[in-house]
Amino acid sequence: MADYIPNETVKNSENVVIPNGFRRIGNQAFYYSDNLRSVVIPQGVEDIDDRAFGGCANLTSVSLPDGLKRIGDYAFCECRSLCEINIPASVEVIEYGAFFSTALKEVVLPVRMKRLEPAFAGIPSLESIRVPKLLSEQPSNINPMCFSGCSALKEIPIFEGFEMIETSSFHGCSSVTSIVVPEGVDTIEELAFAFCSSLTSVTLPQTLRVIEERAFFECSSLESIVIPKLVRYIGEEAFSGCSSLKLIDIPKSVKVIRYKAFDGCDSLTIRASRWSAAAKYARENKNKLSLKSFFG
Repeated sequence: MADYIPNETVKNSENVVIPNGFRRIGNQAFYYSDNLRSVVIPQGVEDIDDRAFGGCANLTSVSLPDGLKRIGDYAFCECRSLCEINIPASVEVIEYGAFFSTALKEVVLPVRMKRLEPAFAGIPSLESIRVPKLLSEQPSNINPMCFSGCSALKEIPIFEGFEMIETSSFHGCSSVTSIVVPEGVDTIEELAFAFCSSLTSVTLPQTLRVIEERAFFECSSLESIVIPKLVRYIGEEAFSGCSSLKLIDIPKSVKVIRYKAFDGCDSLTIRASRWSAAAKYARENKNKLSLKSFFG
């Protein structure tokens, strides 16, 4: 079956019911169709191709069919009036940026999802996302930047089985107040929790070994944190801009603390073993840190 590509009359319509007989909505089919308000996609369509409805700024209603399997890259990107959508249970893949810069408030992901790209990044209105069991049991299929810029999201999905929190995964999730990183996580990659400005509580797993560059950059409400005993590396500016950070325990397992790891933490007390890398770092930066005590 052929792709559905509308003619100019249909593209300029406000309300569109796509006819039967098509398997796919074609690439950029309704791209920047400013008049479009609603669209009904019929049974038989399995694929909404890349940017099919991208830039439809006035689109408020979308009816997706049972049997749909794929929502392509940027398929509904910049549909700024789209506040809700029901994603059918049949959908297996939602590609990169599919709902970027929409007005969605709640998302329930379908049970057959095989992998999660950053389809919902950059949605400042998104308050809640429910991830199906299949994905939660295969966290390696949840990719970097997935929820970056979701500033209204209050709870973030981190599951048992993760080995790392990937780059920018929760960057700018500024409504999140508490995070428990599960056991098994070995690495927190760069910018993973950067700009989580309401974050006050972080629990790190005993399996953690690496905290990469700017991992907690500008987490300005974070007051204290305990670095687990297997951590060996704290990257450049890892906690820079954590201006409320008052206390951090750093074990002697930490051998490397990079440049400006605690820059802007003006009230910080570092507690560490006397001859550890953390103690050396604190002494070398005594004009920038309010060092008050050591132990061990």
